[in-house]
Amino acid sequence: MIRTGKDKTTIRSSLKKQELWLFSLLLTIYLLTYSGVIHAVDELSALAVTDSLVTGTGWSTRQMEWDQLRTPPQNIAGVEGDLYSKKSLGPSLVALPFYALGKQFETLGAIQVALLANAFLTAAAGVLFLRAGRLLALGDRTAMLGALAFGLATPMFPYARTLFSEPLAAFGLLMALYGALGERRNCGTALQPGPVLWAGVGISLLVLAKFSNVVAAPVFGLYLLAVWLVEPQDTTAAIRWQRALLFGASAAVGLLLTLGYNYLRFHTFFGFPLEPSEQFNTPLVTGITGQLFSAGKGLLWYMPMAILALPALGWWRRERRWWDAALAFFSAATLIILYALWYDWPGGRAWGPRMVIVAVPALALLALPALRWVGSRRWRGVVVAGVVLLSLAVQLPGVLVNFERQEGLDMQAGVPFAQLLWSLPHSPLITYWGKLLGPTRDPLWLQPYFSTLPLWHRGGVVLVAAATITALILASRSTQRTAMRRWLPAALVTLPLLLAMLMAATAFGDPRTEDTGAVREETAALLAAVRELQRPGDVVLLDTAAGSDAPGRTALWLNRAPAIPLIGWARRAQMDAASAARLGQWLDGYRRVWLNLQNTAENDPGSTTERWLAAHGFVGEQRWFGSQRLVEVRLADPSTPVMLLPELRFGDAQTDPATALSATTVGPISVQWQPDAALAAITWPAAIDPDLRYSLQVLDAAGTLFAQRDGAPASAAPHTSRVSVPWPAQDGYRLILKLYRASDGAVLTTTGHAWAELGP
Repeated sequence: MIRTGKDKTTIRSSLKKQELWLFSLLLTIYLLTYSGVIHAVDELSALAVTDSLVTGTGWSTRQMEWDQLRTPPQNIAGVEGDLYSKKSLGPSLVALPFYALGKQFETLGAIQVALLANAFLTAAAGVLFLRAGRLLALGDRTAMLGALAFGLATPMFPYARTLFSEPLAAFGLLMALYGALGERRNCGTALQPGPVLWAGVGISLLVLAKFSNVVAAPVFGLYLLAVWLVEPQDTTAAIRWQRALLFGASAAVGLLLTLGYNYLRFHTFFGFPLEPSEQFNTPLVTGITGQLFSAGKGLLWYMPMAILALPALGWWRRERRWWDAALAFFSAATLIILYALWYDWPGGRAWGPRMVIVAVPALALLALPALRWVGSRRWRGVVVAGVVLLSLAVQLPGVLVNFERQEGLDMQAGVPFAQLLWSLPHSPLITYWGKLLGPTRDPLWLQPYFSTLPLWHRGGVVLVAAATITALILASRSTQRTAMRRWLPAALVTLPLLLAMLMAATAFGDPRTEDTGAVREETAALLAAVRELQRPGDVVLLDTAAGSDAPGRTALWLNRAPAIPLIGWARRAQMDAASAARLGQWLDGYRRVWLNLQNTAENDPGSTTERWLAAHGFVGEQRWFGSQRLVEVRLADPSTPVMLLPELRFGDAQTDPATALSATTVGPISVQWQPDAALAAITWPAAIDPDLRYSLQVLDAAGTLFAQRDGAPASAAPHTSRVSVPWPAQDGYRLILKLYRASDGAVLTTTGHAWAELGP
């Protein structure tokens, strides 16, 4: 049948509507099961890079310096002394626009918005799978059913709610498969670069997600080479060469970005320094058995529909699509074998076989032809439908239970990790069903916190969710009114977006996102103060003591603080030379530090970070927020001149007999004026009356007090008080120093005055 241009336009429009409906449906389901919390420190490491990109501090992970105390750490030192994530750049880039958006709104947590990234990406992957099914000429029904199964009946579903790298890697592999399959059918004398660009960009995303995924790239290169050289085509040799160059160039982008990223961080290209234990040294039989068959991590347990690839073999043979099947099979096999050799083949605390989730699109594609039988009343149709439903069911515990927290609780209860891997009675697929309403339940809707929200808030979320579901139902109907057809596409775009923002805003106050070592209201007040006080050139330094919730505290600051550089520093028992050099290097170039301490009194001898800062900076304002303290520390500007004043004598016995016992010589004193602060370093004698106090004050021309800092003279070597006081940078203001006794407030005089004039 010959189709007219109008017919083709109508068909294309119908296909686009199907894709929009599928994307909106998958995204809505992911949003309705949205958790809004980080599940692993891996995600925090990737987000630290994103935060550094947003705050303009490169791609360091200084926010997680405390991570160096963990084994193995997620971040390692580079050649320049900075700290960098072991993760590839891709996940951080995917989260970047979402995270940056969250930083723009105080009512949206930046991390909560960033956690939406993989939901959008996985929903888009479902659309790509639908297109791949159409390329195989399996029919719209089978292609749509396969896309739904891919998005909901595979581990893609649980991981769509996380910030792990696997959803991006799987998206890249699926894009490469779609492009390669399209290139095999790309005939004609025109260049038609679309398919090879899809394939090349997919390889780039695959590599950007994790550099080791590059092992799958040669499989695609060989497939395309065979297509261009072996299969009969009516394209010219010149066109084929042009397509090959386009594929190579687009595939090389991800590789070059990764090589450059490695070089800038570690001056290496193909890897970076690892812990001695981090090797590809697992026996292959152990790794393969674990990846595919173990009760706790086996892919065939966590994705039963992969088994359907066996009955689908007949279709691949009959349709003479062995090359396509080989492409999917070998791309999956290379990745499974690679990660079977990795020392941590289980992938840590994760849902199922995390390391090989990247292979899911290829396995799902191999199984896709078997879905043609779904709906048939014959036994094979019933069996295939049952396998797909089983595959959907096994994803639910991973969606409804926080697998990271639950695995931690299981191990605390005495269950060995080996049993969690190999013992069927201890498999999460069995045990997590009893945890669906327990303390580790994961979706935001199921949290006790949700029921405490104002009725209007809960009602708004429910109303938008109901409207989104209604629009999806109406759009799925084959007969629709003309008016309905006009507004439904717009509704399928705007309603899920609105629901996404509402879910992120709702999760903003979830207690699971709080620092367990602090009171929520105190932290909120402290963050509000930082938001008000911070200026360009400031940095926040989190002093994390042993036993504190360092990951939770860092995540909270990333989530709720303004876009300001952040350092998450582990407090040392003693500040050694190497640590001091590292902290000094990281603070170089900043003019002001906001030091945040928890449960640490002023002048606490164990507060080593604070003592080091006081010796290298100038302490200014201090504020208490319950058990938390915020200390302002100014850093000197080497380019600004310093005024040096000679020694001053206070409490002369001849002019002030009442203070003769407190008579002391102070100095030298150095003062540096910055645009908004005066920095004074006051040297005291080694032996000084402990009753004495100083007051550094700024007065205007009329003698009215503008600002002041009071404190006790430094009693420890080098006996220097380094103080910062606000300075208006206007004519007529003076900086003065007073000494007085704490016991009775009596002021010591100097040269007949109640203060010493320090300038300017």
